[in-house]
Amino acid sequence: MTTFSLADVALALESAELITDRRGTLPVSASAITDDSRHVAPGTVFIAVRGTERDGHDFLQVALTNGAVAAIVEELGKVPNGLPAIVVRDGRRAAPLAAAAAYRWPARHLQLVGVTGTNGKTTTVNMLRHVLDAGHGRSASIGTLGVLVGSPGETIEGGGGLTTPGPVELQRLLRLLVDGGVARVAMEVSSHSLDQRRVDGVQFDAIVFTNLTRDHLDYHRTMDAYYRAKARLLEYLLPHGTVVYNLDEKSWANLRTERRRVAFSERVMTAEVHAEHVRFGPRGSEWTLALSTERLPVRLPLIGDFNVTNALGAAAAAYALGTPTAQIAERLSSLPQVPGRLELLNESPAVLRDYAHTPDALERALAAVRPFTRGRLVVVFGCGGDRDRGKRPVMGEIAERLSSLPQVPGRLDYLDSSTHDFLDFGSRPRCAAAIGAPEFAEGPATLCTGVDRYAHDCLGRPIRRACR
Repeated sequence: MTTFSLADVALALESAELITDRRGTLPVSASAITDDSRHVAPGTVFIAVRGTERDGHDFLQVALTNGAVAAIVEELGKVPNGLPAIVVRDGRRAAPLAAAAAYRWPARHLQLVGVTGTNGKTTTVNMLRHVLDAGHGRSASIGTLGVLVGSPGETIEGGGGLTTPGPVELQRLLRLLVDGGVARVAMEVSSHSLDQRRVDGVQFDAIVFTNLTRDHLDYHRTMDAYYRAKARLLEYLLPHGTVVYNLDEKSWANLRTERRRVAFSERVMTAEVHAEHVRFGPRGSEWTLALSTERLPVRLPLIGDFNVTNALGAAAAAYALGTPTAQIAERLSSLPQVPGRLELLNESPAVLRDYAHTPDALERALAAVRPFTRGRLVVVFGCGGDRDRGKRPVMGEIAERLSSLPQVPGRLDYLDSSTHDFLDFGSRPRCAAAIGAPEFAEGPATLCTGVDRYAHDCLGRPIRRACR
C-alpha cells in the first residue's frame, strides 16, 4: 500500500467517538497497518485487538522491535516506552475503521452484496460473481473459497482462510480489488464476523439471508444468539439498500427493517422472485424464473433443490441491484461448478464432493443425490475438530438413514458414543475408497462430505485426491 496519513486514521476513530487518550507524538504518515504482530515491518501501525484466544496487547513489544511507528490500543499501561499510541475504548471497533481510513475507504467505490445464513453462502456469492460479471467493471467474491475475480474465478491471495477475512485484511483486499478494476463484490458475512465487528467500515447495497439451521453453537451457545448475530447484518445496509431474504426460512420473518425487501422462494408462488415448473435431473434442473412480472427460462447446471434456492437468492440480489433480467437468467444457465458444492469429481465411476458440515446441509446433499442413484449410495463424511460436538450424532443418524454405507475418514477417536450408536463400524472399513456411480453412470454413488479442502483421509492422502 502507499503511505497514509495518521491524521486520517485518528479522524475516523474520533468520528466514531472511540478515542479516549493519546501518548507520544504520532508520525505524520505510515506505510502499513496490521493487527498481526508477525506482519509488522518498519513504518507499520499495529492495532492491539483482544481476540477470543489471544490479546494483541501481549505483542506490543514484538511490534515495536519489528519497527512499528505507532499503536492503537485499549490499555495504555501495556504500551512499551518509545511507541506512540492512540488509546480507544474498543479495539474491535477501532480496527476496521482505522484500516478503512488507511486504505482510503475502498468499500465506497464498490457495489457490495453481503450474504449470510447457515448454508448457501458460498454458492450464492459464487453465483453472484458469475451473474454480475458483465458490463462495466469486473465482479469478485470473497468467502470460504478465497478471493476470486470474474467468471473464471481468478484467485487473489489473501483472506487468512476465514469465511469473512479479519477487519484489516478485508480492507486490504477491497482496496486491491478496487485498484484492479473490480466494480462489484459479493461476500460471505459469517455470524462470527458480525459478532466481532469485522465488517465495520463496510456498507452493502444489498444483503441476502439464506437459511438458518444449527451451527456454531460452540461459539454462540444458543440458537437465539446465533440468529441475533446474523440479523446484525441489517446494521450494515446502505439507506437505499435492499434486504433479500428466503421466504421459505421462517426465522427471517422476525427481521425488522424499513428498507426495501425482496423475498425469494422455491415454494411460494407469490414471492417477488420464485421458481415455477421446476424439473430435476441428474445434471441439474430446468425451471422458469419469475422476477416480479417477468418469466424467463433457466437451465441450472447444479444438482439439488437447494441450489435452486441458492440461484433464486442470487437472482433476487442481482435483480435488486438493477441487473437486466435477461442477463440474470442467461448467466444462471451457464454457471460453472462451485468447488465442494455437490461437485462432480469423476463421471464413471461417479464421485461427488460437498463440504456439508451441518445436519441440514448433509441431509439436503444426500436427498439431492438419492433419486438419481440406481445402486448403493456411499457417503464419506466427517465432523471432527473441537467445534460444535452436539451436531455429530445428528449427522451420524442422517448418514445412516439416507445412505447405504456411511463412512468416516481418518481416526474415529473424536466421535461421541452417540455417533457410534448410529454407525455400526464393527464390520465396516473406517475409510471408504471413493468409488461408485449414480444414475448418470449406471451404478452406486459416492458422496464425500463434511471435509474441507485441506482435509486428509485415513491413508494420509488429501481428500481432494482420494475422492478422484
